[in-house]
Amino acid sequence: MGVPLTAPTRDELDNMDMPAAIGDTLHQARLDQGLELADVEARTKVRARYLRALEAEDWDALPGDAYVRGFLRTYADVLGLDGPALVEEYQRLTPPAVAESRGDAVLQPRRRPRGAGFQLRGGAMAGIAAAGVVALLFVLGITGSSDNGGGDGQKARSGAERQPTTTPTTTPPPEPARASVRLTPTGTVWVCLVDQSGKPLVNGETLTAGDVRGPFEARRLQLTLGNGAMRIELNGKPVPVADAPEPQGFDLTPDGASSLPAADRPTCT
Repeated sequence: MGVPLTAPTRDELDNMDMPAAIGDTLHQARLDQGLELADVEARTKVRARYLRALEAEDWDALPGDAYVRGFLRTYADVLGLDGPALVEEYQRLTPPAVAESRGDAVLQPRRRPRGAGFQLRGGAMAGIAAAGVVALLFVLGITGSSDNGGGDGQKARSGAERQPTTTPTTTPPPEPARASVRLTPTGTVWVCLVDQSGKPLVNGETLTAGDVRGPFEARRLQLTLGNGAMRIELNGKPVPVADAPEPQGFDLTPDGASSLPAADRPTCT
């Protein structure tokens, strides 16, 4: 393996003939180190056709914008280049609207309706209140009859006072305060996992089958997958993942999992 190369500076990148600078930098660095695409594929776990697309800057041949950034960083690291600088140059050359529309499959969110748990508890409280009103009317009815019945009314009132009034209560089961997530890849997949503050827990890694991560615990976690080669367990229960080559996103909370649209998915950049 040859001497590691240094990625061009920002000024040097600006003076290059774009858009071929990124691809030429990767291609020339690989040739200078005597590496074939198959060699790089074995080291990065990124398919050779995607590596070839990076060198040709054929962004449309890649699954999505998150893939481009992750693959660029991984490829550059193997070649000894400055991955963040190449990612920054790619983002500078790619308008956000174009990156957003290219390849990222948008899953329709299936969020649980807000306030659903409160509505259930509210219904239970309404039942309790209704039972209390019925009991109150019952006591008032006995009291009213005592005004006309003399001693019988007094006995009835005394009997009512001796009998405790009970009302049914409904206690909802406690919900877990934190979400616990465990990731088990079933193939090669790019992964970005952050907590509710945006802190990366799996920072844009390309994982392969057997690279288990977690469990991670937080009040809320958000996950981006490069494809569907992943098993997700949320608080010990499996989360459905589409078996598809496109990127997918998930919002993971103690209440369950819901899909994230492409614009809301974490990118770990």
